[in-house]
Amino acid sequence: VSKLSDYPSWSELVLSMAEEIGYDSFSTNEKGEPQLSSEEFLKIPQMYYNTKQEDLYLEKVKSQLNVKKEPNNIHKLIMQMNPYHLLTTNYDDLLEQTANMFGINYSVINSDKKVAGASTQRYILKVHGDFEENNFVLKESDYLNYEQNFKLIDNVMKTIMATNLIVFIGYQLS
Repeated sequence: VSKLSDYPSWSELVLSMAEEIGYDSFSTNEKGEPQLSSEEFLKIPQMYYNTKQEDLYLEKVKSQLNVKKEPNNIHKLIMQMNPYHLLTTNYDDLLEQTANMFGINYSVINSDKKVAGASTQRYILKVHGDFEENNFVLKESDYLNYEQNFKLIDNVMKTIMATNLIVFIGYQLS
């Protein structure tokens, strides 16, 4: 959904990292375009991090994704449905911007420390963190350590999924 607001896709970000570090071992589709496996989506950012080190990794990701964009019509349609909770793997603040436009008050939970301090019972749960907390999940080690680093968010997410109707939008489930 955020791609419609001119953010790069996960694939575009990872492919730009692959190009910078000279990784070209991925397969291609019938059009000759790079085709990343689910392992490569995690492995390439990890390789980029290991090669370029933390500062350049953060600079790369933030330069692509930590830029101000405007919500699009899909964000507005989502908000018109008046969902009780929103769970997102995106780091951007487009859902928060749209909620503000509609006058809907959500507690934005982007780290474990925000769980106990939630001021409302309606959440925008940023399950992959964000740039406000610099705790975004992208590389392989982030996924491997997820349950350790996001214990409370993981439990809140599981509780929401076990007790609510879930509508998946723009998520491949791969």
